[in-house]
Amino acid sequence: MEFKIEEFGLRFTTPENPTVAEIMLYDSKRVDMANTPIYLGMWEMAKTLIQEWECELMPDYKVELNKITDLRIARLVEQAGNAVLAWRLSLDKVSKN
Repeated sequence: MEFKIEEFGLRFTTPENPTVAEIMLYDSKRVDMANTPIYLGMWEMAKTLIQEWECELMPDYKVELNKITDLRIARLVEQAGNAVLAWRLSLDKVSKN
């Protein structure tokens, strides 16, 4: 799946056809991060599924956030985490055919 967040010049992808193991890793990370602030947890979860990442503002999505002082990155990370979560939840929807 391809995601674009124009506000930040961000483009990233997640698996087109995720494996059971990839989804279980994401879901397990959710449990692991249960006592972590929500957006930090969602970001760590999203990183388990991100494959391609292109963003001039944040070239390396694996960089430690506590080393970044550009506060625009906080919004970028929040939006990317939300996008991946919405996509992940959509995988659970069963069609009514």
